[in-house]
Amino acid sequence: MAQDLASLRRLQFGVESTNGTEANATSQIVGEWTFTERIDRDYEEHPRGVRADVHAGGDDLRHATEIKINQNLTYEDIERELAACVDDPAHSGAGPYVHTFAPVLSGPATYKSFSIEETETDGTTKHLERLALYGLCGKFKISGAMGELAKCESEWFARKSASTTETPGLAPVSGRQKIASDLFGIWINDSGAAIGTTQKTGLLRSWELEVEGGNVPDYTADAASSLDFRAIKAGKLRGTFKATIEMAADAATELGKWRGSSGKGLPRFIRLKATDGTKIVQLDMCIDYTSAPEFTDDDMDGRLLTLTGKLEYDATWGKILEAVITNSVATFS
Repeated sequence: MAQDLASLRRLQFGVESTNGTEANATSQIVGEWTFTERIDRDYEEHPRGVRADVHAGGDDLRHATEIKINQNLTYEDIERELAACVDDPAHSGAGPYVHTFAPVLSGPATYKSFSIEETETDGTTKHLERLALYGLCGKFKISGAMGELAKCESEWFARKSASTTETPGLAPVSGRQKIASDLFGIWINDSGAAIGTTQKTGLLRSWELEVEGGNVPDYTADAASSLDFRAIKAGKLRGTFKATIEMAADAATELGKWRGSSGKGLPRFIRLKATDGTKIVQLDMCIDYTSAPEFTDDDMDGRLLTLTGKLEYDATWGKILEAVITNSVATFS
């Protein structure tokens, strides 16, 4: 029997109209991933009259599916992570289309969930075809470094997978365009009202933005017929931002903000933005620098500074994070 080929694996997503209700897969993921069927079981250790364990296969306690995806950041694919981790977006425009992800902070977010298909095949026989419903992104990380493509890593959870028949003939999301890290710029301001008005050029070398949506599976005893999670808990939206910058005048300014004044640090309002002239990925955030600055040398006798901070809600701005994605896709898939 032929062995499955790694190059023929497929991971496919479809947007659910109702959370947990199967939707047809509509697009193929381009990246590397793991698809883990998670079953928690209890194995009794009580004496059974023999000098050996007698487990009888164990007893199921809880079911879930875990998916981790590493892919290049694109103007299109990032919508999935944002919708499934931050909040359902508001759409505007008529091509290009503008998708605004502004998380609800006064109550639970409205996450978009996905039906997720995973297939393993040798090219002739599909040895594994699984479907997991109610797929949500628990956290994601966007990163970039000069001279490289920007990256996106994400961690997803879903209900227990079941055998399925793969949706055939799917392609990646329409118009999918990768983003070179050098296309990103950084703007840093003292207030939310001014965010995006002061670009810092010749400063940014690399960065990481990690966001945790606060959405976790809610397992409750509901006399249900399955051991899957029944709903989603909406905890705090959290995140971290790490930037390595050239040690010069602008970096010295940021050091001063970390040192703070009157016994407090000074929040920074940061915009990361990349565009090809039409498509845009724009990430606005309020950051508090929380770790001691780190100094290193680059390979050209220059000095670099790495600053790390946490996302923070600013009452005047009324936000902690907002993402605006502009592309040619009317609705994501």
